[in-house]
Amino acid sequence: MSTGQGDMIAMRLQLLAKLEDAIRAMRSILEPAAAGAALESERRLKAAPRLFEDLDSLASQITDLHSWRIVREELELRAARARMAFGESLEHALTEAGIPWSGSFPSYRVRNSVRLDIDPVLGTVRIGRRVLPLGDAKDIARSLISARKAPSQATVEVDFEQELAAAYAAAAQAVGILPGNYVSIGKIYEALRKRMPRGYSRARFAGDLSGVFKKTERFELAAARHPRHGIRVPLGDGVLVGSLRPRQS
Repeated sequence: MSTGQGDMIAMRLQLLAKLEDAIRAMRSILEPAAAGAALESERRLKAAPRLFEDLDSLASQITDLHSWRIVREELELRAARARMAFGESLEHALTEAGIPWSGSFPSYRVRNSVRLDIDPVLGTVRIGRRVLPLGDAKDIARSLISARKAPSQATVEVDFEQELAAAYAAAAQAVGILPGNYVSIGKIYEALRKRMPRGYSRARFAGDLSGVFKKTERFELAAARHPRHGIRVPLGDGVLVGSLRPRQS
């Protein structure tokens, strides 16, 4: 996009904001008439005589498909640049961490055997069989390093955090929820149960969640709307958790 055009994305956002304001103003005028108070609608319209013209002008600009095609092209260009920059950052982080790698973004092979696949659309990273939320490049390198540590060097809390993050990503993908949004705690438990030792119970899950939330702020909880749809986590007097998501940075 040329500099003379300015930032088309920012311009369209401003236009959308103006249209939203005009729609709210028009709704304020029309709602009294819809409720039987036509005189009040007439009074409000006289106080803003150009509102119909302004709304029509904004709507005409919003439906300019040529401008939206330019916006789409700009979005695709920026996304391509972001993917290239992330790939370069990841390769630098792997090299800096002393992790042998080959391939190119978004698919790599590390230590000559482990597949590393980045899915920027779903916001996930697959390391071998593990699926984790996509963090920055250094987070991915740290995950690869921690996976190489002997079990005695890793705490139960760290292991559970990793498995919980992976279960969240898998559950979000299964139900079509974008990463970063709340996912049903029941769906997360079912995804986690497949990754844990046989017999992993809801009670054990609740206890592990309690341990995580007492030690880290990495995840956020939302209360359940109905007791049948939640898991009671022993925090204080007990919290009935309905859904969970990674904490927004």
